[in-house]
Amino acid sequence: MYPEERVINTRLADGRPVATVPVLDAQQDDIPVDLLAKLVAIFKLLLAAWPVGIAVSVNLGSSPAIAGTFNITGTFDATKKVFISQASGPYTGKGTRSDEAEMDFVSVSAEVINATTARCYWNSGDQFVAGYFSFNYYQL
Repeated sequence: MYPEERVINTRLADGRPVATVPVLDAQQDDIPVDLLAKLVAIFKLLLAAWPVGIAVSVNLGSSPAIAGTFNITGTFDATKKVFISQASGPYTGKGTRSDEAEMDFVSVSAEVINATTARCYWNSGDQFVAGYFSFNYYQL
């Protein structure tokens, strides 16, 4: 269907090869309109079905630490995974800046304990953190 691929061979001054670079004709880069329309429709369906995260603000403690646990309460399905991630901020008691997740990164994972509780395990690497942090969670 497409014309044959052409290549450009680049060489050093002494004739040794450096690289072979494929050159694509313009029509090889074009996506057929019907395929593009289908991809856009699929993308819209995925966006519509993606769950909205539930925001929660959690106090990780008044003493600086690098790891710990906290519980979140809500309605949970024990057969589904809980996805949780640190929100960008601002955080309670830490000013008005929205870059808190960049400054104090906290990695977090969660498991369902019962129908109303998920236990979250957090870790900040080698950086001690304390106080309030914001997270978003949802179940799939």
